[in-house]
Amino acid sequence: MENAPVISIVSRYFLPGQEGKHNDYYEKWFFEAYVPFLSESAGLRAAERYRIVKENPDYPKYMQIWYFNNLKEHQMFEKSEEFQAILSAMDANFPGTDFRWWAQYWVVNSWQHGRLGQSLEAKDGAIIHMEASQGHLEEEKYFPMLINTEQARRIDRCRIVKENPKYPSFLSIFRFQTIEMFEDWEKRRKMATVKSDYADASGVNPGWNVQYQLTRSWRK
Repeated sequence: MENAPVISIVSRYFLPGQEGKHNDYYEKWFFEAYVPFLSESAGLRAAERYRIVKENPDYPKYMQIWYFNNLKEHQMFEKSEEFQAILSAMDANFPGTDFRWWAQYWVVNSWQHGRLGQSLEAKDGAIIHMEASQGHLEEEKYFPMLINTEQARRIDRCRIVKENPKYPSFLSIFRFQTIEMFEDWEKRRKMATVKSDYADASGVNPGWNVQYQLTRSWRK
């Protein structure tokens, strides 16, 4: 597990009336200056920023996913002087705020439509669906039933690095090229749950069920 890829799910609070400033900062300054700098100096491999599709007070309106080769590289990233300096800059730009989400997950298994182990090029407008799932999923049932369609392009099965009741221990991240493809997949999935073997294989915990749309991405 120590050598498994790691993703960091990140979201910062913003104060009422500061949404425009928040977006300008992250969509422009953060991705154009900070992310390339951190990739060269502190081991960040890629970063994506998302906006929630349907607003829900249980989830942040905006969030980011940061990618690392393994846990050691992420730990070095967190301790780096470069990252600490950028955190200080964020605190100066958004005083009195803190992170709403800050959680790291190992990517324990991945499936991609067509081929395994190949990273999709993220494009603006793409959709991710995030859901909690039980740890005892039978992968041989879960993958074909939920993923092997023309709609879902990729899924990452993730396990949290450090247990925290705020976050699910197991998280599945589905990726779709468009919102229409997600909606079609969701409709097919709901129809299929009438089959008992499908329901047993899904193991879904409705505690986390949210969709985000990609607004900005960067890859090394």
